[in-house]
Amino acid sequence: MHEYINLTADNIAGEHICCAIGDPKHQAGVEKKERIRARLSGGHVFRKLNARGKTFIEYEPVESAWVPVVGRNYEYIYRLWVAGSFKGKGIGRELLEHAISDARKKGDGMKRHTGEADRAGVRGIFCKMWYNGRWR
Repeated sequence: MHEYINLTADNIAGEHICCAIGDPKHQAGVEKKERIRARLSGGHVFRKLNARGKTFIEYEPVESAWVPVVGRNYEYIYRLWVAGSFKGKGIGRELLEHAISDARKKGDGMKRHTGEADRAGVRGIFCKMWYNGRWR
């Protein structure tokens, strides 16, 4: 098992997010961190590998999702991303299994954004876990 970090209001400022570099001179990154910080109290989860790179899952309750999705008692996955040298090491599976476990603890299931999953190259993980009955 790899080491992961969930972003919180207390640690987000110092954490690297792939598209939001922790250096304040990267204003787009600062804005993304502020959007994430604002959503954390509503159940938004940004879980990342404790490493510098594009390795994370981002999800929240479908009731508060910022995309036009209707539903109840589901966690909505915005992004699952594992890139570069991190591919093929089970990181995507660990991130997704954590999200599913987290949803089950809340009595929820999971939904995913198909387009994002396809672009992120993790469609196989979603399909394999879905068809093995490991996902509600």
